[in-house]
Amino acid sequence: TVHENNKLYFESEKTEEILESIKNRNQDTHTTMFNMVTGQLGLMYLSGRLDLMDNQNQALVEEGIAIFKRNREFVKNAYPIYPMGFTYIGKKGFYSMGLTDENANEIKLAIWKINAANDTCELDLTKYVGKTAKIENVYPKNSKYSFENGVLKATLDKATYQAVFFEISAK
Repeated sequence: TVHENNKLYFESEKTEEILESIKNRNQDTHTTMFNMVTGQLGLMYLSGRLDLMDNQNQALVEEGIAIFKRNREFVKNAYPIYPMGFTYIGKKGFYSMGLTDENANEIKLAIWKINAANDTCELDLTKYVGKTAKIENVYPKNSKYSFENGVLKATLDKATYQAVFFEISAK
């Protein structure tokens, strides 16, 4: 490696090939959204070559960071809920975790899809918010979902790794 003007350069015949591979990985919006949703419920951690992301993915990262900053105070004082129960690393399917406040009148909820056999997840949230609640699809916007009689249905498309983040308020 060579340091020049505070930049790190790799001396290798494969440098261009490596950078091209990183650029290609950094253009997958589903991976970006998956990682940004994961950071919403705890500590946001960014790493890698963010400077090699395309404009669309950079905008997704910026949007995710803005949501995280807006919710920091809530996250600091919240406790976890597991609408689908506990799970283990490596299991295929849907996962969900949320944070709620002391009065249980607000939930920040993440849903992850990892190599699931289907595209729709159903979560019964009645024990948290009853049969009616205000649901906001926060990230990524325009996700497909419905909420009826306390059941949240979220449809995530065919990608192997998907995630969506909701903010829910009890009515």
